[in-house]
Amino acid sequence: MPQTLWRAASVVFVLLLAAAVYYSVEKSIYDQPRQRIVTVADYVGTCQGVKAQCLMAVDEAMQSALKSGRIDQACLNRRPQIRALSRGIAIWLSGHPELHPLPAAEGINRAADTMWPCKP
Repeated sequence: MPQTLWRAASVVFVLLLAAAVYYSVEKSIYDQPRQRIVTVADYVGTCQGVKAQCLMAVDEAMQSALKSGRIDQACLNRRPQIRALSRGIAIWLSGHPELHPLPAAEGINRAADTMWPCKP
């Protein structure tokens, strides 16, 4: 009987340990505290790494461009996935300080249009 109790306790311990490890690994970038991204300067300052607010800013800018007719769905589909898009845009915009006063969405779209142009 004590051996069965020991096995049960070991199994419970292993399950709790696995759950703790899973939770710590499963914490995503979306759990990070968020800064407000209003201008291109905010985007460049905040987005030197992959962060949730950067991914959301790029996604919102792309959706806005799509809704306004600036790009079409086929063009959006040809662009890289959101993480690569966000990183590439941050790098490009950091090299263009003249765009830093612009609204973030405008700068993001200009960078994307320059790096991944859509052919009409």
